[in-house]
Amino acid sequence: MAQSSNIKDTVYGFKGYEGTEWLLEMNLPRASMEPDEASVTKIKQNNKQLSEMLTAIARDASEHNIDTICSQWDSYGLGKAIAMSARLASISRAFGTDHYEDIDTQIKNCLEKWLRVQDTLADMWKFHYDTVWGGLFLRATNNADVGYGYDFGFPYYNDHHFHLGYLLYAIAYYVKHHQDWGQQHKERVYALARDVGNPSYMDKYFPVVRHKDVYMGFSWATGVVPGQRQEESSSEALNCYHGLAALGDAYNDDVLKKTGQVTLATEIESVKEYFHVRNHNEAHFPPIIRGYGAVGQIAEDNFYVYTLNWPCAPNVFPMRHACLIGIQIIPITAASKYWMDQDWASHIKSSCTQAIHPETAPDYNLTNPGDMGKLDSGWAAFCYAGMAPYDDTHMQMAADFVKNKGPRQLVGGTGAASTLLFIYGRT
Repeated sequence: MAQSSNIKDTVYGFKGYEGTEWLLEMNLPRASMEPDEASVTKIKQNNKQLSEMLTAIARDASEHNIDTICSQWDSYGLGKAIAMSARLASISRAFGTDHYEDIDTQIKNCLEKWLRVQDTLADMWKFHYDTVWGGLFLRATNNADVGYGYDFGFPYYNDHHFHLGYLLYAIAYYVKHHQDWGQQHKERVYALARDVGNPSYMDKYFPVVRHKDVYMGFSWATGVVPGQRQEESSSEALNCYHGLAALGDAYNDDVLKKTGQVTLATEIESVKEYFHVRNHNEAHFPPIIRGYGAVGQIAEDNFYVYTLNWPCAPNVFPMRHACLIGIQIIPITAASKYWMDQDWASHIKSSCTQAIHPETAPDYNLTNPGDMGKLDSGWAAFCYAGMAPYDDTHMQMAADFVKNKGPRQLVGGTGAASTLLFIYGRT
């Protein structure tokens, strides 16, 4: 309870709290990245759902091989791919298949390349410690000049929590099941974790939770490039802190685990407040965004931005709604249930339905038919998954759409097994 002497009038018409401390109490989200056992058991008891899961696991495992791409892709694309492998391997273990055996070998080989155990990557993809800003640096180009756009700005500390978050998630899985390897390479692994999740000002090599805005609760993706700060994918930020918590869980490191859980918990609450339109906050959003269910990004001078920094497929409305929603969903993991719920589903249902079926959109008759191409199946899958918690009908619609999709028909880093598991089990 705040002391009355600390409550002050403000120029904004409301009262504020003045003090050096503010106690927030919230439930810590589950740290483990493994699927929830109870949810898996429930699916196993449903013959139809179990059959679809097993088929999806086998298909994903046969069509997704990171050995062929580990040395070829940038840190973002590779991060998504190896995180998908880790998610798939964990699902394979949960459902009692042996696909994880080959996947684990692939994960190990790829992680050792990026951790510079097997120091075989091209020089442009080798992590170095930057003594100027205090963090992990890679050039991402063979050119003499490193432009702001290379590897999504990673050399300038843009998006570190996105790229490294995926790697941390994959490492958390591998360490969980290969403890000796984890101990052998712990110093290298912790360098990645400290870059985005260092909890202490006593660590002179890395800033404290690099991207996190403790006041706002969410993270800024922008690094040291000129211009305003902004954040587009709230869910990829959430994935980073989930990865930190899972890594702490895997190492039985309570400080790392709690750091991940606390940063994840505050990120969840903030994303649900500022990125999502929900029952409790609907009046806070401009009227047009209330009907869309989410913002596309938040920027310092444009708080509610309904746009993207990249083209959707196709890049016109209403189909573009799916990318604006989907970038707040990617990737789907066991932690997604904390923000992909019935409340949010009810608010994105209209814009997602119009994206998938543009002929249902108001004023569709005024559009140019030549612009109304079919929505990319990967972004449609995110919309279906986002609507799945709304009711059983939407759950089944989502499952029917996703169950026969291969990895190449979905957005990079996404598999049918992972998406189905969320649709049916919320894990």
